[in-house]
Amino acid sequence: MTFREIWDRVGSLEGETFRTAKGDEFVYRFKKTFVVVSTGQQSIPRTNFEKAFKSAEAPVQGRRLIETILDDPRVRPDTSYSSRAL
Repeated sequence: MTFREIWDRVGSLEGETFRTAKGDEFVYRFKKTFVVVSTGQQSIPRTNFEKAFKSAEAPVQGRRLIETILDDPRVRPDTSYSSRAL
């Protein structure tokens, strides 16, 4: 999948509940260039999602939440973000 396809799926899941590996639940509002996460009203830019998508090692703000979203089978049903080959 391309990042564009991933970002479109992220947008389509606005308002859905996601759960981190630690069990914390959150939802987000989707904007064209960022998402606003309900926990602490954190904004995560689209560019951070793209950096994390391209490299699991890239340091980005919001990595735990980004990984939770990108790992979700509703976003990437074909593979796990964190286990993909670099």
